[in-house]
Amino acid sequence: MTDYVHIDITELVEPPSMEEEFTMERKILELQECNDIEELKKETASLLRENLHQLHFVSRCLDQIAVLQSQLICAKNPVRQPKSWWKEIILRKL
Repeated sequence: MTDYVHIDITELVEPPSMEEEFTMERKILELQECNDIEELKKETASLLRENLHQLHFVSRCLDQIAVLQSQLICAKNPVRQPKSWWKEIILRKL
């Protein structure tokens, strides 16, 4: 039976603090009240760049978790090569 290492990703996610949520809501209100299209374009571009960097970071973290999980499983369940009948015959003759 193969061991299964379960990693619950939801344990890694914490909700934002009240202060973080308040800061975000205040920024949203500022953007909604902004009439300067150029400012909105700059902010949108900034958010898109930040989002891409965060997606890449999270993706790399999940890749690394998968690698570590597979290494852990392999360490717990090493592969055992089956005995070859021809190796036994050769070793008996030596």
